[in-house]
Amino acid sequence: MLTHGSALEGVGMKYKVDERDTLIANTKVCYRHLKVQEKPLSGLVLGDFANALKKVADVGTFGAIKHEPSGWKTMEDNKDKIYDKLWRHLLDYASGQYYDVESGQSQLAHVAWNVLALLELEHE
Repeated sequence: MLTHGSALEGVGMKYKVDERDTLIANTKVCYRHLKVQEKPLSGLVLGDFANALKKVADVGTFGAIKHEPSGWKTMEDNKDKIYDKLWRHLLDYASGQYYDVESGQSQLAHVAWNVLALLELEHE
């Protein structure tokens, strides 16, 4: 058992157990009891959103085949075009068209891809 003051190390991250609780180390670690000291729990994004991220990857693959891999990063007026696509897919979804006619992919997966592209451009 890990108790207050113990440290749990994994994937280069250190955690401390909340003093009010005791953590039983097993395959299902209850993250609400852990305090991240240095790095975010990136595995939670991959684990909690695995299915959604697969759909986003499908959208990215469709775009890479249609255009070119990572071509969105260098296209002229890329932010404006990405905003336009984001809003078009969101409006299509809001109006009841849940799948893109051209790609056959989820409108929300297209929205997520476009949001991720904008976020990436913002932090380059």
